[in-house]
Amino acid sequence: MDRRHFLLSSTATGLTALPGALWADDKHRKPRRSGSSGSGTPVVLPPTNPKARVIVIGGGMAGVTVAKYLRLWGDAVDVTLIERDARYQSNIMSSLVLTGQRSLSSLTYSYDLLQSRYGVRRVQGTVVEVDPIAARVRLADGTWLGADRIVMAPGIDFDPVPGLDNPDLMPHAWKAGAQTTLLAQQLAAMPSNGVAVLTIPKGPYRCPPGPYERACLIADWMKAKKPRAKLIVLDANLDFVTERDNFAQAFYGLHANVIEYRTGVEISSVDTHQMIVYTNGGPVKANVVNLIPGQRAGALAATTGLATANGGRFAPVDVLSYASTLAPLANGGRFAPVDVLSYASTLAPL
Repeated sequence: MDRRHFLLSSTATGLTALPGALWADDKHRKPRRSGSSGSGTPVVLPPTNPKARVIVIGGGMAGVTVAKYLRLWGDAVDVTLIERDARYQSNIMSSLVLTGQRSLSSLTYSYDLLQSRYGVRRVQGTVVEVDPIAARVRLADGTWLGADRIVMAPGIDFDPVPGLDNPDLMPHAWKAGAQTTLLAQQLAAMPSNGVAVLTIPKGPYRCPPGPYERACLIADWMKAKKPRAKLIVLDANLDFVTERDNFAQAFYGLHANVIEYRTGVEISSVDTHQMIVYTNGGPVKANVVNLIPGQRAGALAATTGLATANGGRFAPVDVLSYASTLAPLANGGRFAPVDVLSYASTLAPL
């Protein structure tokens, strides 16, 4: 495959969503000294004469998966992953931390195998500027890095909520980390007859079934640990946004004595000191509030001018390739961002 053919085909192959992520199949495997992994996966060394260079911005599941499979299938492609954090904490399964079924440490992964097994070059830093014409990015320390292709997987940011002066008092725990542990502690300290509130933002948002799954987990936990407690679910949507049959059976059947489900709820503000959520249906007071705000693509999507869909919240993409419709390869551009968020949130539940 020559460099031109790679550039014409990478968006349709290497940059699409692929099943699995680096950590899911690699956490307990050890590479063999012979040059292959313990699972039979060859160790892929960085190319000495790369046919193309790709920069991946963002080391979450999307960015890591792209980087991994570009190295496996990209035919001597040099891949650099830029990520701010030294380790990744998985959002998937993190709600089990709230109920004591998993520890946060069991959901924490390093990037070591991405480098040692797949030959991905890793740069720890924050991208503050993207030059799509020159196909280069600038880090917070002033360093410029260039490539032939740029993939963006910037994650999500939250919409502001009036009155949320201290987010730790009403944690979202929607990005695994300190707030996950904090929410677990708040639930554990809640009175046995206490009231917890879980809010669901208007779609699209990260992982559509996630809030409903979390509600079911908390309700099941309450039955065992807080038998007189109640969970009020405030959904900004008019109905379950996904898997209605399953969640309706759980909310209205299995957990009907624990979950109070309210739809079409718009949050106007909150009082973190009185633990009150003000809504279009009146104030709701609770002992614990799991406030999951509205979401948008990471700030870099906005600063690069790519976030124009859903009222400027997400970046529009080609649903077959994940390439940006605003900077398409077909127009000769070298900038091919991937916004897994807008695609996954609106078309396919994660």
